[in-house]
Amino acid sequence: MSKDQELVRKLRQKYGRLRTSQGKNGIEYIVDCLDCGGKAKCYVNPKRGVYICFKCGETGPISKLVDFTSGMGGAHVYVPQELPTDVNLPGLLSRLIHLEDDHPAIMYLRERNCNKKEFDEVYGVRYCYEGRAYSQGLFHTTNTLVFPIWQDGVLVGWQARLLYTPEDMSEAEMEAMGFMQDEDGDFVKPPKYWTNPGLPKGRVFFNQEWAKQSDVVVVTEGVFDSIAVGRCGVATLGKGVSQSQVNRLKDWPLVILLLDPGSADREMVELTYGLGRDTRVLPVTLQGYKDAGDAPRYNIWEQIADHAIAAGINLNEYNILV
Repeated sequence: MSKDQELVRKLRQKYGRLRTSQGKNGIEYIVDCLDCGGKAKCYVNPKRGVYICFKCGETGPISKLVDFTSGMGGAHVYVPQELPTDVNLPGLLSRLIHLEDDHPAIMYLRERNCNKKEFDEVYGVRYCYEGRAYSQGLFHTTNTLVFPIWQDGVLVGWQARLLYTPEDMSEAEMEAMGFMQDEDGDFVKPPKYWTNPGLPKGRVFFNQEWAKQSDVVVVTEGVFDSIAVGRCGVATLGKGVSQSQVNRLKDWPLVILLLDPGSADREMVELTYGLGRDTRVLPVTLQGYKDAGDAPRYNIWEQIADHAIAAGINLNEYNILV
């Protein structure tokens, strides 16, 4: 039985009805979307190895729909509802699902096309409503999103993100918000992100715990980038990938490098060489977006699938957690 025949068999077994359509990207299989209660259609493209429901936005590689290997079933949810207190948290935190839809944090996520339920329940992101000052007041964690960083089942740190971009603010806005000023009277703009002091960023990834349950890991730079990819995405928490992080990446059968376009071409070549022959590496340069955090999940996986096809890699051979 060919791979396409096996796909059709499993789709029919799981979804019942199946239609075939000739799309611009080849043959597509159409099934009822279970996430929409069968009230919308899910389009499955075997050539690209991805699927999408245009109503609810559910998307990802085909292996998320039907498993060609051992089957991942219901992946263990490791994110607890309450964060432990043995890490110096940035302040008093609230779950996102407890915030109203007109709350600034929820409006900020909506502007970035982010799902507050996914951020809360899958990744454990929290809102800090009463925070602390760091670096002599340069960064304050009040009114920030807090991304917990787990390693081997232990909370080892966090990264906070402002709900605004300092680079885009006028002097009047900076003055109104009480920005610090240097000796010349110029406003000192805080960084958009702040990682808790003492966390060795070069030794950890954001979202490593989810990604460990996937055969494929997608390496990005920022936390929003990794969440845009899905649960197999990890973030390096900044520019560059350390040797310690490279060593951790060798645990995955397939490593997809999805670093920010424009500045990462040389780095991806060096990473591909550094991971060695035993690790399969797929460098992907995302087109049309500043970074993965600005791209819809389906378009990210569509471009990953195109790169995989060009490299002779069949994504359907891997269990991919999205």
